[in-house]
Amino acid sequence: MTDLWGVSSYRVCDGLLGQLCGEAEDRPPSYFSLARLALDWGAARVSEIPAELLASDARSQRIEWLERRLEEWLGDEHRELFENLTKLRDADDAMERARNEMEEQALTALIQSHATEGDRP
Repeated sequence: MTDLWGVSSYRVCDGLLGQLCGEAEDRPPSYFSLARLALDWGAARVSEIPAELLASDARSQRIEWLERRLEEWLGDEHRELFENLTKLRDADDAMERARNEMEEQALTALIQSHATEGDRP
């Protein structure tokens, strides 16, 4: 992928950042992840994350910590930006839930149609 000037873009430690932000490996990264923005924009560094939050079972606490760091970093001067980013995150989460529900419904319908085809003489 290249930018407007033809320079190749890449992300350093993209997999690690994705894991820290709770992104699923089989899905593209969420562009509205406040946790990811905190790391991408420099509001928080990986080395600053408390050790107890690096555990795999501390995913939600780690994400909350990163989101708070982003909010603090943006400060009152950019409060509206943070609120808008929060709305985008919430919309992205709602779309993900809807997509998962639709995939589940489609799979159920497919399984049912195969089952009824097997009942035909």
